[in-house]
Amino acid sequence: MKDSSKSKIQPFSVEKQRLFEQLLRDSGIALPPRLPIPNRSAAEPCRLTPAQERLWKAWHADPRRIGQNEVVRLRLSGSLNVTALDEALNSLVRRHELLRTRFVESDGLLVQQAAASVNLEVSLADLSRLPASAQVTNCERLCGEQADMVFALERLPLFSSRLIALSSHEQLLMLTLHQIICDDWSKKILVDELSRSYESITAGVPCSLNELEVGYGDFAMWQRSRFEAGDFDLDLEYWRQQPAGGLPHGRLSARGGREAVSGSVKRHKVNLGEAASRHVRRTGRREGLTPYMILLTGWQVLLSRYSGQEEVAVGTMVANRNRTELRSLVGPLSNLLLIKLDLSGNPSFRVIFRRLKESLIEAFEHQEIPREWVVADPAVDCPLDVTFAMEDAEALTYQAGDLKILEEEPETGACHGHLALVLRETERVIEGRIEYDSGLFDQEEITQMAAGYQKLIEVMLADLDCRIMNMPPLAV
Repeated sequence: MKDSSKSKIQPFSVEKQRLFEQLLRDSGIALPPRLPIPNRSAAEPCRLTPAQERLWKAWHADPRRIGQNEVVRLRLSGSLNVTALDEALNSLVRRHELLRTRFVESDGLLVQQAAASVNLEVSLADLSRLPASAQVTNCERLCGEQADMVFALERLPLFSSRLIALSSHEQLLMLTLHQIICDDWSKKILVDELSRSYESITAGVPCSLNELEVGYGDFAMWQRSRFEAGDFDLDLEYWRQQPAGGLPHGRLSARGGREAVSGSVKRHKVNLGEAASRHVRRTGRREGLTPYMILLTGWQVLLSRYSGQEEVAVGTMVANRNRTELRSLVGPLSNLLLIKLDLSGNPSFRVIFRRLKESLIEAFEHQEIPREWVVADPAVDCPLDVTFAMEDAEALTYQAGDLKILEEEPETGACHGHLALVLRETERVIEGRIEYDSGLFDQEEITQMAAGYQKLIEVMLADLDCRIMNMPPLAV
């Protein structure tokens, strides 16, 4: 069904998880035995996870705020069977209980209730007869409206689809889901399963998808029971002992005292270029570092230069799917970790990398406790609106019979914070974007920050023994 080079797509690398677990064992950290997640009655309402509660509160405060949706944009090339596509989409709704779940108050508690069945209808728009310029304008307008659509969390469905016909053999399929039922890793699951279901339907054969072992509600109840049993006590104690490491906006931007403006997330492109990208890879192989480690270090050192702080902490997302039964589950399972970096004592970059490795090991050892429970603790104060992320390198391509399915990057959708560096490693270059709140940062400031980041990467990799206080100016 898929291109052979893209087989067994997973929301995160299982091999990386195994390597990480081995790293913990080598460090003398024992991994506890894993008991299965118990199943509940599918019709039984249950409490929300901490992540869902946070998302519900954000929606309740401002239902129309942009950035609350996860968006999938698929280009379909070839002969499309619209009836089969509709059936494939509805097979996803039947398979994943969260895609037919709404959120209501019951007996004073906020709960999630899964309906027995929900019919998802595909909205159709035919632009195939329009002139090229008008087609582009109208297509982007429709895509923007679809991406920013407003859901009512107490009403079904919280999953919407729109099919835009560009020609007889070219269509765009937009899928929009509120973040309370979907995260970034879930989108890959949905695209993979949609293509497999569509191919089996058009071929008239049973779908090969394995039955899910648990539902999202099972995970929610299991996670809360673990918290009540004290399973996260050691994790909470670890985060209590970590310094806040927040980055005051006043030190990052000339607009220091201003409040964030809702709905003003903008993006600025970043491209390290081929030479610097090759240098990142060569240095990583030579020093035993991943591109993620090198690029994160550069971001934190840059933030230190802007803020004047010797200890810098940024948020980074982890999949939180290190159990087999969670790897194909749609829902917000991801967790935000605080990665701190100590830059005191005018260290060399070589020393900084060693400190970052230690910080990553500690943070990942304590990754399972939801961040929402950490920041709710009065002993912890960790603002996390400055983040770092690395996305999948290449767009996923699927072949379902005569239909080619290519995943494209949407222009709008969920944002990563008030200030975020989001990168991807392609075959040729490392590129991405800085996402920023235009109520806090000017475009000129972000342009300078992007140029400074690229310059810092070049300086850092040119001499790993250079001490950070001896770096040349980053102005370009």
